[in-house]
Amino acid sequence: MRGLITALRTLTRIPCPGQDADSLAFALPFFPWIGALIGGLTLIMAMAVRWVLPFDFLAAVIPVLFLAWLTRGLHLDGLADTADALGGGQTIERRLAIMKDPHVGAFGVITLIGALLLKIGAFQALIEISRYDDLFSPSFGHFGLSIALPFIVSRTVQVWLCVALPYARATGGTAGPFVAGAQWPHWAFALAGALCLC
Repeated sequence: MRGLITALRTLTRIPCPGQDADSLAFALPFFPWIGALIGGLTLIMAMAVRWVLPFDFLAAVIPVLFLAWLTRGLHLDGLADTADALGGGQTIERRLAIMKDPHVGAFGVITLIGALLLKIGAFQALIEISRYDDLFSPSFGHFGLSIALPFIVSRTVQVWLCVALPYARATGGTAGPFVAGAQWPHWAFALAGALCLC
């Protein structure tokens, strides 16, 4: 259970009592389950606002902001760092230095704006398609799957990346302990959990 606690604390801002796992890699098999939780909470938020707000655009903005809040902007921060590093660094050393810099550059800002607009557009399209459906209609089921499923898949892919690829930085880094202890059994359990959830 400590792995689950660590996964929840790592991927969300949801408070959870208890001790973290001895090795952060023990949290990896639980990543798809936390992805399902994030997707489920985002789906509930999207369902609530689509019934309350008459404008599809506003109803799409709120789940995107909720998702950023729930995950502490972890992936948005990483996306901005990556965009800045790829756009501004010509060598590996320079790219790693840019990624370590807490400031966001022009490439990061442009990428963040684009990513948020794409998310809002996707939510808006889903809300428009399903706005007048009841809970048991097929298109409402597609609405739910379209929101929840990507979070399960993306958190499962995170585990695979930790296992399959070396950490970019030789020392330090936030995800370093996860990658250092990641092994193929972690990926196998994460994949099995993801398949069950899907």
